[in-house]
Amino acid sequence: MCGGSRDQSLQKPGPLERIAINIRSPGFETFHGASGGGSVIQAVLFDFDGVLVDSLPYHIQAWQAEFSKLGARINPNDVYLREGSRAKAIGRVLYEKSGLPFTEEELDALIARKRKLYAETTRAGFTPGARELLSEIKRRGLKIGLVTGSIWENIRSVLDQGTVDLFDEVVTGHDVQNGKPHPEPYLTAAEKLGIPAENCLVVENAPFGITAAKKAGMFCVAVESTLDKSYLQEADLIFPGLQEMLENLDEILE
Repeated sequence: MCGGSRDQSLQKPGPLERIAINIRSPGFETFHGASGGGSVIQAVLFDFDGVLVDSLPYHIQAWQAEFSKLGARINPNDVYLREGSRAKAIGRVLYEKSGLPFTEEELDALIARKRKLYAETTRAGFTPGARELLSEIKRRGLKIGLVTGSIWENIRSVLDQGTVDLFDEVVTGHDVQNGKPHPEPYLTAAEKLGIPAENCLVVENAPFGITAAKKAGMFCVAVESTLDKSYLQEADLIFPGLQEMLENLDEILE
């Protein structure tokens, strides 16, 4: 074999170059990091259900149980695709798709029953890599925000106080007028943190959350924890999960 340098076109791509096929913008062959455009990342904002915790199957089971009492069946994708929005918005869609008539009072009552059932039956825990990623981001001195359409009771049912303390700010569905896909939840988190939107990185798992992040002017990383990447194409970068994001954190933040 001849000596000399290897032909660059034949070199095996690095981890992010292989993942870069998932980058939203056409024409990119390599990923240059969230700060590649000149904005330094100062805060990482996480969605809760489906990103940090594997709670969505339990939410769906609770929705299914309550609608089955009404003689209706729901499609889990109607929840997965709208995850991140507030319960009332999801419940309204499920009622409409079921063909059942309902009043606002009936919707509120069903949501209350669903929340009670979820609290009684959930066995949600951290997704792989979640604890380690949060700890590493905190170690690097970045701000961490939690931005969710969920309620505090659901957050507290999974997170211990030590984990809650890792978040510099928390925005729940009760803190905003408009849920995801509106940008208000993420813009509210940035304002509370005192960090410009362009210096925030969002971690999401669902189309509504990704849209909210992009409308807020933030870089968005998506994970395939609940939906296939074909649903996540609006994100700037897609990873299989948080463990892979952690393994490539240096490149993401560069």
